[in-house]
Formats: sequence, C-alpha cells, structure tokens
Amino acid sequence: MGEEASKKKFHYAWLIFIGCCFLSAGGFALVFDVVGVYLDDVSTSLNIDLDALTLWLGFESIAEFIVMPFAGKLFTTKRINWWITAAAIFVAGGTFGFSLCTNTTEFIVCGVLIGCGMPFLFGLPQTTLIGNWFGQKYQGRMLSIAMAFEGIFAMVWAPLFMSFLQQFGWQTTYVINAVLIAVFILPWSIFVFRRAPEDKGLLPYGVTEGEEETVEEEEDNEIGATVKTALASPAFWMTLISAALVTFGMGFQDYQPIIAGEFLVPGQMDEESAEMFGATMISIFSAGSLIGTFLFGIVMDKIGVKPTMILYLILFAVSFAFWGFVGSIPAMLMVGAFTLGTHNGLASVGYPLLVRRLFGGKHYSQIYSYVNMVTTLLGGFTASIIGWAYGMLGTFEMTILIVGFGLSIVLIICTLVAVSFIGKVKWEKSAEVKEVASE
Repeated sequence: MGEEASKKKFHYAWLIFIGCCFLSAGGFALVFDVVGVYLDDVSTSLNIDLDALTLWLGFESIAEFIVMPFAGKLFTTKRINWWITAAAIFVAGGTFGFSLCTNTTEFIVCGVLIGCGMPFLFGLPQTTLIGNWFGQKYQGRMLSIAMAFEGIFAMVWAPLFMSFLQQFGWQTTYVINAVLIAVFILPWSIFVFRRAPEDKGLLPYGVTEGEEETVEEEEDNEIGATVKTALASPAFWMTLISAALVTFGMGFQDYQPIIAGEFLVPGQMDEESAEMFGATMISIFSAGSLIGTFLFGIVMDKIGVKPTMILYLILFAVSFAFWGFVGSIPAMLMVGAFTLGTHNGLASVGYPLLVRRLFGGKHYSQIYSYVNMVTTLLGGFTASIIGWAYGMLGTFEMTILIVGFGLSIVLIICTLVAVSFIGKVKWEKSAEVKEVASE
C-alpha cells in the first residue's frame, strides 16, 4: 500500500528524469550532431581546409579524456548541480566562441572548452542521476528514454540549424546554438538537479521504506564496492573492454557509403546510386540506434540484464553476417545497418547499468568515469583503425568478416564474463544503511 500511495503522489524523481531528457537534447546533441551543418560554410568563409577545421574535435576528445576522472570524483559530492551548471557555461561559451573564430587555433581553444564541460553533460550525469533517483526496476527504462532524446533531437537540430545557417549565416547560428544549450540545461541544473533523494529527504522512486530487500537491492546510493575493489575485479576490466569494443559500431557507420559501393557496384547499381544508397544506410543505422536505445532499458526491466545483453550482442554480430555473407542483396545491407545501429543501446544504457549492477551506486560515478574515459578516447579512433584494417585486407568484405566477427566474439565473451560477476563483488555499506538493515 505504501508504494502504491507513493506512486500516486508526484515524486521529485520525475523532475530529475525530465531534466535528464533536456540534458541529452541540449548537451551532446546541440554540439556534435550539428557539426556537419557548419563545416562547408565555415571552411569556405574562412578559407580553412576541412581537415584543419575539424582538428578541434580531436582536441575536444583529449580534453574529455583528461577531465573525465575528475568529473567522476566530483559527481560523488552533493553539489552535482554546481558542476553541471559550470559545464553548461563552458560548453555554451565554447560554442559561442566559435562565432568569433577566424583561424584553426581559435577553434581548438573553443573545442578544449567544450571538452572540459562535456563529461559533466552527457553519459555520466544521466546514468548517475537516474541511478540515484529511481529504484532498480525503473532505472533501465528511464535511462533508455532519457538517452534516446539525444537521437530524437539529432534528427531535429540538423535541419533546423541548416535553416538558421541559410537565413542568418554561420556566426549568428553559432550564437543561437550557444543560447539553446544554455536554455536547455541551466534551468534544470540551477533549480532542479540534486545528487540523490536523501538531499530532499526522500527515497528513490519505487522504493518502499522499511523493506529489507528494497534497501539492499534498490536503494544503492550508499551501498557499493570501493573504487579500489572495483579496479581489482576482473569484472571491471571485462566491462571496460566490452564497452570500448562496442564503440567500433560507430566506426563502421562512417564507411557505409563505401561498403554499399563495394557490394553493389556494378552488379546492382551505378556508383552514384550506391553512394545515395549508402547515405540511406546511415539514416537506417540512426533509426536502429534510436530504437535500440529506447527499447534496451524497457526490455531489461522485463527479462533481466543478462538476457538483454545477449540479445543485443547477437544483433551486433548478426549485422556483420548480413553484410559479410549476403551484402550483395541491397535489403540485407539495410537490415544489417539497422541491427548494427542498435549497438547504441549497449553503449549508452547497457554498460552503464552493468557497472551499477556490478559495483553499486556508492562510488558509481567514479568507477564509471574510468570506463567512459577509455570509450571516449577510443571512439575517436575507431574509424581510423577500421580504415587501416581495410588498407591491410584490401576489401571491406574481408574487413567485415575478420574485424567485425572478431570484435563480436571478444565482445560476447568479455560481456558474459562480466555479467557472471553480478552479486559476487564485495560491496560496502554506509553507516545509515547498516542501521536501517539491522532494524
């Protein structure tokens, strides 16, 4: 009855959830999903080569890599809203700075500003806040929906900003971009976000006071493995390897027009048609990413962590089977693009939640930041690694069969090993939780 009544009453966790949706739409999506919109106009206007113009992305990744562990540590403090607010100012400031840039160095400086803020705005805050504010049986679906907002708004921002750019020019569009980042994030970070329910005298949504299994299994904000214990556990390293390898899905996305050309020209279509087909594959991949992310947590809440992870890993491996064995059939290339896109469910929901199931919530942000640090860095190089493999092997058919299937096998093994450690890693309890559990 107590839980039923608490559900009928509006819970502050829902404001946290809505804020996380805005954070996904206004953080990553308003920076990286609109990069391509600006490139041609900025390059032409400032007479900067595209390779030089995009250097800021590499420096942004390096800044994220350096800042990520500090973000994880700071997110263990009660002032999580301060850090998100400061990060939003950094990212909005860097984006505004783009409007004033006239050379590559200035773009790099602005990129570093964005890199210093982005770890506080995407991935880590959503998983930390939702993990803290919702009981385990709600965490999956809430995180899936919140992370899916990045994909939803990616489809909104690109055409909208292209319209702005055509009407106002790239400098003014960057100013609009910066203002939108601030508008989407700052009201939530200043007035709404709080690290955990205890900060407002509440329990997480879905948690009933006084039930021992609820305290032990769901209210895990003050329960969990120490950072030292986590880093010494094989489960951590298996999870880190898995989360890093799954980023290769995005690397293969970049090569879909070339893959279409190799498999379909000249037997199925001419080169120009194949390029257009490859562009359509990218759209299908994006649809798979959005749907896969949205459904992951919902499926996990229904059937559990291990079956859901296995299902998504099978989809990842099957993608390369569609491309490698029947890639000469256009429909199979499309199906493979869709199933490969679903890997984002693993990357943005699956592995973050696996870390929490393995190590609890007490030091979650710190532990997950190490995983996120590696995936962020490697993610910037996956396309280059795949390109190197293609150069060595000579065809994308062989690259898909050797690299794609090789990655899939290692990914499946490492993930299954990591999942097998759920419930086996030693957790510590805070004094408050020990007192409640003993009553």
